Amino acid sequence: LAFLLTGHDEATAIALAGYAAAVSLVLRRAPLGGIVLAAVGWLAAATAYAFDLLDDRAYWLTRPFLTSASGVAALVCAAWFVFAWNWSRMGMPGDAVAFDLRRNLARILGAVVTFAWVHVELQRTVSLDVSTFLLVAYYAVTGVAAIGVGRARAIPPLRHVGLALAVFAAIKAMLATSSLSIGWRVGGYMLAGVFLLGVAYWYRGKGNTSASPDGTFTPEGAPAP
Repeated sequence: LAFLLTGHDEATAIALAGYAAAVSLVLRRAPLGGIVLAAVGWLAAATAYAFDLLDDRAYWLTRPFLTSASGVAALVCAAWFVFAWNWSRMGMPGDAVAFDLRRNLARILGAVVTFAWVHVELQRTVSLDVSTFLLVAYYAVTGVAAIGVGRARAIPPLRHVGLALAVFAAIKAMLATSSLSIGWRVGGYMLAGVFLLGVAYWYRGKGNTSASPDGTFTPEGAPAP
């Protein structure tokens, strides 16, 4: 496929991504490690083509996500999700710890590539002020969302990634927005602060309580008065 489409980067990226996604369907019936490695290799090549196309665009786009390169990137991200979906349901031999690790990795793969794509789009949007503010908001929102999904689906690595993104959003708000106009700067600080409160909510101690016979409440695990 790559040789046939030489010189046509958009077609090459779409073809490789589509081929990898189609082949990953085989994993549901034939759990072969070689197919996993091959599919990852094809998807990696498609991703490289897609991001090269994104980098070739001019800065300060007024219509992000609507260029032809954006369409290619969206299709590549979709192929990653198809592969991750099938790989996470592949019957992989080994101990339970290794299986859980690979399953969690499969769940995160498509999200990582998609996160990078959206980051590139926002990094080139309208102007430096607008793009910086949108990136701070993006890090904060995705960080809190990742923590929430990680807690709901019991995926510890996703919670850790979410915490890192939320903290990074706060750092970026303090550093990257320092050179912006006062309005954008204050907005970035406030936005990062709100979402850090959300992180604190997710990571707060639950403080489970139970009622004692006399009607008072005692922390769970503590002796009743």
